[in-house]
Amino acid sequence: MSLKCAVDLGIPGSIHRRGGTATLANTKVHPARLADLRRVMELLSASGIFSATACATDGTAAEVQYGMTTACRFLVGWRNLSPVAQPDHSELFLEVILLDKGRIFRGLSSLVDVGGGNGAGTRVMAKAFPRIKCDVLDLPHVVGQAAGDHGNLRIVAGDMFESIPPADVVLLNNIMHDWGHQDCVKILQLARRLSLPRTQEGR
Repeated sequence: MSLKCAVDLGIPGSIHRRGGTATLANTKVHPARLADLRRVMELLSASGIFSATACATDGTAAEVQYGMTTACRFLVGWRNLSPVAQPDHSELFLEVILLDKGRIFRGLSSLVDVGGGNGAGTRVMAKAFPRIKCDVLDLPHVVGQAAGDHGNLRIVAGDMFESIPPADVVLLNNIMHDWGHQDCVKILQLARRLSLPRTQEGR
């Protein structure tokens, strides 16, 4: 959802038109949206979609310079991700991503998809990487609609604010935008604490 937000607002194109770097103020986004957009851009920068360089000491959104990355350049000219963001298309979209960027999962032995719903997306990853133990964590009434455990895929009923299964990688897809800052911090702290140690490839 963060990526969809940035694309729908035309951020990649705005940065591209300014020579490849721009502050949020340069993108001509309405001032009322800057505070929320800053949080979105911080997440996308941490994910490698944009680069970010602080060009002032007060840490305001207008003084952070965002730049293009290889991934971001593919988004220039896109103005709507709705077709690929719909649940009916999520599995197909993920299959395309895995074909192109699947190497990032190589070398992992386990992952947990927090808030993974019925496990449809994780099922694609489990099939693509049979050596990776894949857990799907969601509330009991949600995972009750899942097809159940199969091979290297395990469905886990639970609460992400209480416990997250340990894994090399913790996936938080379409999760953080639903919660306030303090709740997001709590989720991230729990995920970090319960992920496998760095010496065991924990991330």
